[in-house]
Amino acid sequence: MLSALCEHLARNAGVLLVVREYAESWIERLPLDPRWLVLLGAVLPVVEGRYAVLLGHNYFHLPLIESVLLASLGNVIVTWPIYLLTGLALRAAAQRGPLRLAVSHAQKAAKKQEQRIRRYGPVALVVFAAIPLPGAGVWTGAMAAAALDLPPRTAFLSVALGGILSVVLVAATAHGAGAAWGLAR
Repeated sequence: MLSALCEHLARNAGVLLVVREYAESWIERLPLDPRWLVLLGAVLPVVEGRYAVLLGHNYFHLPLIESVLLASLGNVIVTWPIYLLTGLALRAAAQRGPLRLAVSHAQKAAKKQEQRIRRYGPVALVVFAAIPLPGAGVWTGAMAAAALDLPPRTAFLSVALGGILSVVLVAATAHGAGAAWGLAR
């Protein structure tokens, strides 16, 4: 299986290099300070803070602590609006529209598990937002908090803390891997 993966990467390496070069030239043409680009990247749903910290430190060569702070700030900034907008969208969908039945079914299921959600929801949200994998993170965590109808303060603190932990985990892992790579040379 590993050899198949290596063969696949070798066949597609040219495509990946072209995409990387295009992305780099696009970023270089932007008339913004690198710090703003890191902050903007941390607010975007796919990039979030976990990749923005790598962009700041590895690509723009910002100090690691500065990259961590900017990426964490972006994660915290986006948490509240996503939570509020998702809550509004779910309330609107529950009242009318094609998703009405699905939303009401999900709300009934959540009500059955209300005690567990209230007890373990905040911890689960911190862990979920801290996992540095696609599909997990601040955006999805804020949406889940709204869907579970967690209190705003609890939801915000849980998701923001998870986002900050994600940034710190990625930064520590990347910095440690880079240091290890330098020692191995």
